[in-house]
Amino acid sequence: MKKLFISLVVVLLCFGCSKSRKNSTVNSEALQGVLNEKVASYKAKMQNKDIGIGLYIKSEMSDIYLSSGLPQGYKENIRFRGASTTKTFTAAAILRLHEQGKLNIDDKITANIHSANQPYLPNSADYNVPYKDEITIRQLLNHRAGVFDVTNTAIPDTVDAPYAGQNYTQYLKMVNGDAYTFNFTELIGVVAKHGLSYFKPGTAFHYSNTGYNMLGVIIERISGKPLHQYFEDEFLKPLNMQHTYFPHMGTDRELPQPSVTSWLKIESELIPLTLDNVTSAASEGNIVTTPKDLSTWAYNLYAAKKVLGEQTLQDMVTGLPTFEEHVSYGLGCELNPADIGYGHNGARPAYLTLMRYHPDTRRTYVVFTTFFNFDGFEQQARDMEEVIRRAINEVAKTQS
Repeated sequence: MKKLFISLVVVLLCFGCSKSRKNSTVNSEALQGVLNEKVASYKAKMQNKDIGIGLYIKSEMSDIYLSSGLPQGYKENIRFRGASTTKTFTAAAILRLHEQGKLNIDDKITANIHSANQPYLPNSADYNVPYKDEITIRQLLNHRAGVFDVTNTAIPDTVDAPYAGQNYTQYLKMVNGDAYTFNFTELIGVVAKHGLSYFKPGTAFHYSNTGYNMLGVIIERISGKPLHQYFEDEFLKPLNMQHTYFPHMGTDRELPQPSVTSWLKIESELIPLTLDNVTSAASEGNIVTTPKDLSTWAYNLYAAKKVLGEQTLQDMVTGLPTFEEHVSYGLGCELNPADIGYGHNGARPAYLTLMRYHPDTRRTYVVFTTFFNFDGFEQQARDMEEVIRRAINEVAKTQS
């Protein structure tokens, strides 16, 4: 069982009734029916546990929040773990620093920070990853640097270390306790120590959370701030995202209220999850947010263009083929399936989140679940894509 749970974490890291608030034209009843249907279907698979789905739709003039299976009183401020939607913040931070002339995303990571006599990454053994002098910042953003991912791939059993053959982050928790506070240096350092890499930079695509850890280091070195503080100062406060934060201490494991117990199904066993140490996911998967806040972020990033300039944003959302399950990926941006727009997915035990901006309907769509069905997680993701697809269709009817 323990091995299966660890495997689940690896898989996850690699990838309400409600109230309509302002918009009375979209057929909310139809969308409510979709959510109710999905929850009923999954409750049957999850031994009738209290599980839920939330959907938030945001445009310039109107917001809609619908949910099924979640407490009505929590509304759009219910907190959940948005996981890899964090990558959109890290990518936006790097691209903003690029716009400000403080870095160039086509620089090698061994180059000096602009207007500073120090390199983007420390010139130390802990950061001497394979091909370091060939990797660019852009390649870290679009997962084409070949950086070995310690959260998604077990350390090879050929290395001479007590964690050989194990997931490194799970090993550190086992040694140091569940409330251990991870740091970037140790997560990157194990890659450097053992010379681990997937391929020569620029030759393929491989999703790498550790690559995004390296981006987190770059942001901290340029800004002079801890990453969570940079996000708060640059993004959360200006956009009034009052209910979002990025846990940075291992002791910060419990979601604040309003929140619910989430459920993980694995090999027909149902596991309630209320605690999660996400410090190993800093810069790539540690966000705690709400439907309203995450929709606000997506709308201001992709539609209102209050985070990045037009040309930089276009670079962010322009994808290249990945020749694997992601299909197309930009700079911290997923573009598959194309018909539901672009943004990012996120998954952790036991949450699944899809965040998208759909240009044709000029709206952002956030759907999240408070359960994760490991026995059929790919189908669950497809089902949530279908929720967004149905929402897009209902919005489109009001625009025709």
